[in-house]
Amino acid sequence: MSVAMSLLELTLETVEANLALDEALLIEADEGRAGAVLRFWDFPRFAVVLGASRRLAGDVRVDACQEDGVPIVRRSSGGGTVVIGPGALNVTVILPNSAAPGLSAVDIAHRYVLDRIAGALEPSIARSLSKARAT
Repeated sequence: MSVAMSLLELTLETVEANLALDEALLIEADEGRAGAVLRFWDFPRFAVVLGASRRLAGDVRVDACQEDGVPIVRRSSGGGTVVIGPGALNVTVILPNSAAPGLSAVDIAHRYVLDRIAGALEPSIARSLSKARAT
C-alpha cells in the first residue's frame, strides 16, 4: 500500500512551538484525522532536544546550556538527544498507523520513510533541473 505524503515547510518562532506542532501532527495522524506529513524546519538559534526516554543528566551539560542561554527541551517521540541550530535542517516524518504493514521493523520503516522523502522531493528536484537546463 502506498500512502501519499504532504510536504510542509514551516518553521515557527520557538523550538517549543515547533515540537508542539510535530506532536499535534502526530496526534492527528494517530487519530485518523490527517495523513502522512514530511516537514522540514530550521531554527536560527541553538537548542538541545532530548528524545522522550533520554536522561537529561546523562546527555546534557545543563550548566553550560544555562550559562549560554541554550534552551533544553524534550520531544514526545523517541530517538537520541540532538543539538539543533543554525545550518541544521530538521526533518519530521509523520505516518498514520495504517501507512504500511511491518513499520515496527527498523529496516522496513527506514526504507518506507526514505522512499516517501524521495517521492515528496521529486517535483522540486525536477523543477530545479528544468531551470538549470533552461539557463
